[in-house]
Amino acid sequence: MTGAAAWWPGAIAAHQREDWQGCLTQLESLVAAVPTHVEALRLRGDVLRRLNRLAEGEQSYAAAAALAPQCFEVQQEWGRLLWQQQRYGEACDRFGAALALRPEDGNVRADLGITLHMLGRTHEAVACLQEVVAQDPNRADVWAVLAIAQGQLGQVDTAIVHFEKAVAIAPDNPQHWSNYGAFLSQNGEPQKALDCYEKALALNPDLAAALSNKGVLLKELGRVDEGIAACRQAIALAPDLADAHSNLGMLLKEKGKLEEAIAACQKALELNPRSVSALNNLGNALQDKNEVARARRVYEQVIALNPQDAKAYGNLANALQKEDEVEAAIVAYEQALAVQPDYALALNNLGNAHLRKGDVTKAIECYQRAIAADPAYPEARFHLGMAQLLTGKYEEGWAGYEYRWQMAEFLRQNGAPAFRVPQWDGSPGKRVLLVNEQGLGDRLQFVRYGALVQAAGSVPIYPCPKVFGPVLAGCGALTEILPEGPRCHPSMPMCPC
Repeated sequence: MTGAAAWWPGAIAAHQREDWQGCLTQLESLVAAVPTHVEALRLRGDVLRRLNRLAEGEQSYAAAAALAPQCFEVQQEWGRLLWQQQRYGEACDRFGAALALRPEDGNVRADLGITLHMLGRTHEAVACLQEVVAQDPNRADVWAVLAIAQGQLGQVDTAIVHFEKAVAIAPDNPQHWSNYGAFLSQNGEPQKALDCYEKALALNPDLAAALSNKGVLLKELGRVDEGIAACRQAIALAPDLADAHSNLGMLLKEKGKLEEAIAACQKALELNPRSVSALNNLGNALQDKNEVARARRVYEQVIALNPQDAKAYGNLANALQKEDEVEAAIVAYEQALAVQPDYALALNNLGNAHLRKGDVTKAIECYQRAIAADPAYPEARFHLGMAQLLTGKYEEGWAGYEYRWQMAEFLRQNGAPAFRVPQWDGSPGKRVLLVNEQGLGDRLQFVRYGALVQAAGSVPIYPCPKVFGPVLAGCGALTEILPEGPRCHPSMPMCPC
């Protein structure tokens, strides 16, 4: 057997043994001799894709489709080649054409659903993927993408159910565990998310993206040094993973290592100049370095790349506040909230901006909206308390002020409570240690309220620098004055001042 009759079986045999170059040689000869051989053109497209000669592969599929527009396999494989190039819109057209030819095919329907998800056509993606799992409930890959899409639609509980289906069907798939971890992290379940990342990495210790995401999660759990180590490990495994460099930059900023943070973000941008997360992290590091004008330019770049990035508007507003451009900051916060109305951080910061303008009523409204969006957000509750104190609502205000001990920034600046003793609850018959928390002016202002402790039937004890002892002794509000830094009895309650 010679010529065209031999080239086709020769190509098939080479393809079966994964001899891609040998297969291509046979196919080139066959197509040159028989340019209308549709199956040869289709197989040639597949081989060129495997050899990463994608443009030539596309030409081969296009030629096959021109000859046989009703060929299902050509349309589907052409779509997958386009998908590989992230040309999702064109891939969607090919998958749609294939599905029209064979509506019962679950694989191409799954291809279409996943592509719709990549295009941000989330409602269509969910409808398409639901049809796939209704036909074949054992498609773990489809359950996983369906879960992600439903999460984007705010269907968090349903998404969790579907992630659980994915990992139950394919418990040895590290990518499903990693995606589940990312979802849980975004939805306020840091410990469960960490468990998922650990499972993913137990299955594949070289999963760099999971390590990088784990690093960010460890920061949220207050384990910044471990997070940095995880990101560095991810970079060692995948030096070209832009997100790992960006995440490292964010973590280094948390440690105050601003030059290193900026360098890490710039490396991320070398690898992916359109990385919105790297630009945002770079801007934040520049802000902390007081290079606010540069930070503003970076945030404006983000907005130019993605006008729907609520975080970028919020970051820009923060920079504007630092430059005392409060009105412009308010506009930027409102733009962030137009994109994401439940953006608790932007609502809190918008409240701060209104408070700077002296509009306490608007500030309180913003803080209340922030709390409604995120009831576990201590900063919003603290700022609401401060604003309520300004309006004379002391009971609510002081209750809100107590949330300072849950604020990471407050603890970083002030440390944990100096004395691990119970706080005074107002009951009589106690020796109450008044603990310094604010500056000297506030101490001198508030120490007079020691008289209220006496009136409640307890004994106020105040540690202060020796130089102030004689002054404070004459105020009549303190029963005992001690040198600053006493060793108190662990049962003695405290009251901050």
